[in-house]
Amino acid sequence: MVIKIGGYYIYNRELAKNIITVANKFKVLPIFVCGGGVFANAVREAYLAHGFSSKVAHYAAIKAMEISALIFSENIVDSVLVDSLDEIIAWSIRGKYPIVLPYKIVSKANVLPESWEVTGDSIASLIAILLGVRKIVFVKKIPGLKKQLEDVCRFVDKYACELISKYKLRAIVVNGDDLSSVASGIWEL
Repeated sequence: MVIKIGGYYIYNRELAKNIITVANKFKVLPIFVCGGGVFANAVREAYLAHGFSSKVAHYAAIKAMEISALIFSENIVDSVLVDSLDEIIAWSIRGKYPIVLPYKIVSKANVLPESWEVTGDSIASLIAILLGVRKIVFVKKIPGLKKQLEDVCRFVDKYACELISKYKLRAIVVNGDDLSSVASGIWEL
């Protein structure tokens, strides 16, 4: 199962611990993809201020996701930062928790539009597809939402929605502030 951690939650040790506890209880092997959060926002601000190409902005924002992944990795004992599909599989088999550094994977696949319409949601969906994983949990900061299994496209980027639909991924969006919703979201898929 791919779990996309919204950039807001990369510092949240309690959330990370809860996800690992639930995953172990239900014998789920989580693969983490972190959003770019404030680091991707900084790339967007620089892009708007300085006008470099959308291609450079796209890949710089993906590098921002890698900064988030590094920070998030401190929250999980037995996590390992990985930058290839083979490493994700190998470390999962060994009982470790892969946290994806997506730059190499995305640039090698070269199938995502190089625009701001593509966010960490699309990248997490692509990684799930490339791995043959059909389940994805999006952990987001959405006030008032507990979990959303129906109409996930209201809460993810347009391209992620297309990928979820085209490849028939089972997806759920959960509010990371509600730990019981996160747990039930992992269990329900």
